[in-house]
Amino acid sequence: IDVLDPSVAPGTATPVPGGFNFEEIKQLFSVVLQNKNIVGLDLVETNPDYDKENLTMQTAIQTILYLLNLINIKN
Repeated sequence: IDVLDPSVAPGTATPVPGGFNFEEIKQLFSVVLQNKNIVGLDLVETNPDYDKENLTMQTAIQTILYLLNLINIKN
């Protein structure tokens, strides 16, 4: 989560001013993960001590839901 700009994810121990916004990270994932076999997800670096308004947690949840939507379920 620390790759995102603090305006959308302030609750991390290592903020990156000028980092990605949520729309940019969605575009990145849709291109990089296209036709890939995703077998797991791991989202780290959320720190509730720095996330007073739960903005980072909301962004993390949106990111996880977006990634889950990209998974191609095979029978």
